[in-house]
Amino acid sequence: IAMEHMNFDAHPEQYQREIIAAYRNLNKVTTLTESDQKNYQSRLKTPVYVVPNIVTEKKIAAPKKNIILAAGRLEYEKGFDLLLESIILIQDDLRHLNYVLHLYGDGQEKDSLIQFINQYHLQDIVELYPSTPKLDQKLAQSKITVVPSRNEGFGMVLLEAMAQDNIVISFGGNTGPDSIIKNGKNGYLVEHDDTSQLAKRIDLTMHNDSELQYIINEGRHTLENYT
Repeated sequence: IAMEHMNFDAHPEQYQREIIAAYRNLNKVTTLTESDQKNYQSRLKTPVYVVPNIVTEKKIAAPKKNIILAAGRLEYEKGFDLLLESIILIQDDLRHLNYVLHLYGDGQEKDSLIQFINQYHLQDIVELYPSTPKLDQKLAQSKITVVPSRNEGFGMVLLEAMAQDNIVISFGGNTGPDSIIKNGKNGYLVEHDDTSQLAKRIDLTMHNDSELQYIINEGRHTLENYT
């Protein structure tokens, strides 16, 4: 059995060919999403099944603060530079509404992200923290979670954020977020790599966070598919 944990199109073409050649000799293949299942099944006679990741976190009772949270490996594909570019566009509103961005993670992009934060004088509204084993507790205190990935095979943070009553925002055009988020119902998807659209959606969510309980409620229902 092959278990896929990244979407097929994220792999280089040569590696895609090697994968398909190898998987032809297996009994079964599992993917995280239906769209990836269809992608693999169109290339294989081997049966392909969807086995998504599961979420087991329970809601933590904690007072909510005006925090936007993002978390993950600080690598190019995770798009945290795109998130910071979006924050520049709405930095005055963050200050006016007393919001801050907390970014958790470690990786190769850390130094360049710190340099970016300092260069654009965002230190008062953006705080960079190491990755944490207590992410659920951090999510319990935040209101908005952003997953700005250039490429995302699933998006576990989205489900973990929904479990803690966060409003989730991500880029469309990604296999994982596209399979989890129904735009305007249980979260928001904006055009892929469009920092101005991401900024606009974060801004609107900050201004209307008290009126978006229906988004949070629908997020709770979404979790029922990942038990």
